[in-house]
Amino acid sequence: MSDEEPSKRANDQSAIEREIDRRASENQQQYKRVHVRKLIPAELVYAFVVLLLLGLCIALWTVRTVSKDAGERYYNEPLWNFRAAQPHAQLDFVQEEESHRQAVATAQKKGVDEYAKALADLGRFYLLNGRWDQAAEEMQTAHKAASSGHRDKALMESIDFALGDADLQMGRSEEAQQWLQKSNTLLDQAGMPDDAARTKILEDLVTAYSDTNNLQAARTACVRLLQQISDPHSHSTANPTLWRCQLADICRRTQDYAGAEQMFREALPQLVKTGGSTSSDVARARFGLALTCARNGQSQEANKNFALAMSAAEQSEGPRSALLRAIKHAYAYNLWKSNWIAAAAMTFSATDQESKTK
Repeated sequence: MSDEEPSKRANDQSAIEREIDRRASENQQQYKRVHVRKLIPAELVYAFVVLLLLGLCIALWTVRTVSKDAGERYYNEPLWNFRAAQPHAQLDFVQEEESHRQAVATAQKKGVDEYAKALADLGRFYLLNGRWDQAAEEMQTAHKAASSGHRDKALMESIDFALGDADLQMGRSEEAQQWLQKSNTLLDQAGMPDDAARTKILEDLVTAYSDTNNLQAARTACVRLLQQISDPHSHSTANPTLWRCQLADICRRTQDYAGAEQMFREALPQLVKTGGSTSSDVARARFGLALTCARNGQSQEANKNFALAMSAAEQSEGPRSALLRAIKHAYAYNLWKSNWIAAAAMTFSATDQESKTK
């Protein structure tokens, strides 16, 4: 055997081993590809893509919704609306209306002053029954009649107030301001001590000014109202605590956050004492305090009061109330910078809640 034969056999053996290694490597790669396909099927890839797109949509929706719905809206709107609720229809409404109309027809034959008084009585009857448009119509006629008569200041004051009250109930706050201011002026000129009439005029003026964002005038009227109803000799039935909350809310909207916070904190214990911790007024006061703290850079204190306001609103007005939705939207806006996931969940909850009420 020559020396070349062992060398040749060694080379052949080496080639065989290399071939075996190559095939083993190929088999291993094939094995990995097969098992990777089993571990990550196409459906899982599609699901991942869908979830990613859904997450992006939610994020974009949250940014748009939070910014639009709560960015400024709930920080500028009044939290209290002291308009009278629509009264229930009286069972004897038709008979009472007919009686008043007969009185008007009779008074018309007696003279202008009697006619104006009878029309004013009819207008007040409509006011008591929530027929604001009919009340305004009759009071306009009464005003014309009274203006052409002896111009009884007490009668003119009551007619002007009724016209302002009717306009306010119908959402015509600018028109209401004009009539209410005239009524207040007549009360001053007549030197009337009727604090009940003065109180009602001031209450409506505060609401009318607030509705039209005439906030400095609203604040002045509210301070005067509180002086009026806090007088020991006053016979007013107005609730001073609620009107202090109204004043606090006006201060909040005029960016007097220190004053607003102090008044809300002073009023809350009394509200809880008289109405319980879950009353609607407590919910609004907590909401006002939360908005004030949020504007004043007290984010954690704001979140605490948003949560308390939500709880009170849900228990007092129900899980689908407009107040609860407003609190959730504003709460989400405050959460946005610190916890956008919680903000998204809160916004979705408020939006879903709103959709269920429609």
